[in-house]
Amino acid sequence: MNIINNALEAVEQDGKITISSNKSNHDNQIQISDNGPGIPSENMAKIFDSLFTTKPSGTGLGLSFCKSVLEQHGGSISVSQNPTTFTISFPKKSIVKKSKG
Repeated sequence: MNIINNALEAVEQDGKITISSNKSNHDNQIQISDNGPGIPSENMAKIFDSLFTTKPSGTGLGLSFCKSVLEQHGGSISVSQNPTTFTISFPKKSIVKKSKG
């Protein structure tokens, strides 16, 4: 929700947010893109750092928390530009059926 809220704040009145998903044999991906003004290049390396924010009332904990939770579960998050796109990857879990006996 944090990434979607950030996208909502970034786009203007007629803005567009796109959410898509992909899967492979090893992981699942969710991509969240928006057509807002983008993240300034000098901030790209810092956006996942704790306490980094560009918002007047932000805490700087949202994206760092997202990254931490994903990594604790074997996932990852990355960001690219033009348009701003956050890619969330998380591994598929194997379900092993126990035999009765």
